[in-house]
Amino acid sequence: MTACLVVDHHELRELTGQRLAGDGMRIRMACTVQSCRESLAKGGIDIVLLDLQLPDGDGIEVCRKIRGNMNKVDLADKTN
Repeated sequence: MTACLVVDHHELRELTGQRLAGDGMRIRMACTVQSCRESLAKGGIDIVLLDLQLPDGDGIEVCRKIRGNMNKVDLADKTN
């Protein structure tokens, strides 16, 4: 399973990515809406773990766009 982990806080992104990788997941990390879009465009993402407050956009809008374009992707949001 491949996850796109979208978190702007560097340490949290790294720690979460390490934990998920340790559980056997392949991880693509992103820290902005733009880098998330680029990762999704490459394909092969099974789940998106998304911070809702990103420096270049709103995570809710990203969710809406993903839902509109990709029927087979699960979405999970990270809240504080």
